This record gives sequence, structure tokens and C-alpha cells, in this order.
Amino acid sequence: MKTTAVQLAVALERIERGGVLALATVEISIAGVPITLQGLKLRRGLDGVMSVELPMFDHPSDGRITCIGLHDDLARGVVDEVIAAWERSARA
Repeated sequence: MKTTAVQLAVALERIERGGVLALATVEISIAGVPITLQGLKLRRGLDGVMSVELPMFDHPSDGRITCIGLHDDLARGVVDEVIAAWERSARA
């Protein structure tokens, strides 16, 4: 299997309401092709654990479904980068 370098850039909009700390826009560059994900929600649970939710839509028969599917490795990288961007902004 061939591997390809992936670059991520994160922009956060602090909103801190309704349990959501921020909305994130993530640009993923794969082999020089940019893909932009908008509307990711950064939350902190009651246990203090941070989580990131992909944008969702209401399917007429299947309930709430994510708008885009990401491979586990890429999804973990996106979550880690969004949380790291939040932590950097908190220190600034």
C-alpha cells in the first residue's frame, strides 16, 4: 500500500454555547488537493474529555448521519488537530 502525505490546517470560531466550545474549519491537503470540512463542533464533556463532531444531517428514515465519512486514521488526525488548535488558542 502506498502512503501519501496529508497536511491539515485548522481555523476555530469560539462560540461557547449550547455545550459547543467552538466551530472548526479544517482544510485537508492530500497530494496537493485541498478538501475543506466546515462546521465541526468542538465539545467538552462533563468528564472533561474533548470531542469533535463531524457535520450531520437529518436523514428522513435513518436519523442523524454524518455528512462525510473519514477513514479512522484521518478522523483521529482531524480530531487531534482541532483539539490542539483549541489548546493553543487558550494559551494565547
